[in-house]
Amino acid sequence: MNACGSEDYKSELREQLPLIAGSAAAGLVFIVSLVAISIVCSRKRAYTKEAVYSDKLQHYSTGRELSLRPDLSNCHSPIGCSSLPGSPGMKIYIDPFTYEDPNEAVREFAKEIDVSSVKIEEVIGAGEFGEVYKGRLKLPGKREIYVAIKTLKTGYSEKQRRDFLSEASIMGQFDHPNIIRLEGVVTKSRPVMIVTEFMENGALDSFLRQNDGQFTVIQLVGMMRGIGAGMKYLSEMNYVHRDLAARNILVNSNLVCKVSDFGLSRYLQEDTPDPTYTSSLVRRH
Repeated sequence: MNACGSEDYKSELREQLPLIAGSAAAGLVFIVSLVAISIVCSRKRAYTKEAVYSDKLQHYSTGRELSLRPDLSNCHSPIGCSSLPGSPGMKIYIDPFTYEDPNEAVREFAKEIDVSSVKIEEVIGAGEFGEVYKGRLKLPGKREIYVAIKTLKTGYSEKQRRDFLSEASIMGQFDHPNIIRLEGVVTKSRPVMIVTEFMENGALDSFLRQNDGQFTVIQLVGMMRGIGAGMKYLSEMNYVHRDLAARNILVNSNLVCKVSDFGLSRYLQEDTPDPTYTSSLVRRH
């Protein structure tokens, strides 16, 4: 009886063996497939993340999306326009004095404003070439804004006019939240003007003295970071300011610091005891 049962069991086992083997093989194939799919997906996700990270890093480092070719469509400088090495499409600073006709640089980098759009209100400072005013600017289709208006004094020579407007040709090439923004110029009427955004708190040196001890550490760090960001941008543009000082940093109502004074600071000699060619664009009284 036992021998008969044993034989039946062995016979049944032999019949089921192919089924068991097939199931095991199918299971193994399924597991291998899952592992392979998992590896492929992991690599794809890693590649995608790396690509996205690289794009973000590139965008952060340059402050803009990079095109495949340099933007030379509006370049009229005799020395030509170029891009930073390895960064196609990123513009760099062009010295307006390289133009045979300096007025061409003004036309290229600064927008002409109709004098009727500008309203002068009060004197807030003085520069090497003339007085600086607080005023208002109302352009067609835009809201009225407060501006700082730098004027060229009467009786100027052609060289003085060219040197005065060179600051606008320089500022007009920059676009950064920590660089003073040029609104435009008035060259077709008198007085000749350079119009910039108005910075309510004036120069940083006097602003800090007037409010000594009233700032939090976070506010001070934020102001320093703003100055650093502006100078980093200028460096990336291949522009050397040469006169970074608290008197040349302007502060707006939100405590945002912006680098200013792009006039004749580039010509100052290091041994000059009194840099008469540098003055704050805005000084509060």
